Amino acid sequence: MDGTEAVVVVLVVAMTVGIPLAGLTVRFSIKPIVEAWVRVRESGGVAPAAELESLRQRVAALEALWGEAHRKPPLELPFEWTESLWRKD
Repeated sequence: MDGTEAVVVVLVVAMTVGIPLAGLTVRFSIKPIVEAWVRVRESGGVAPAAELESLRQRVAALEALWGEAHRKPPLELPFEWTESLWRKD
């Protein structure tokens, strides 16, 4: 078997195994996207007004909570605790 035949054999085997594996990979990676798209199309693509309002309230509450967390001063530890963190006993 010369070099050309070896290359052809390797390419044929790689395509015989690689193409089905690539197909399965694409199928499993695209499946959730297609299912979500189908659900959106079936539901009409628009959420009910009550659901949107409740989501707006939840986001507003989270933003308020986030703002409160950043306004509080950081927790200060007593000097003895911080000193013991750096000490190597």
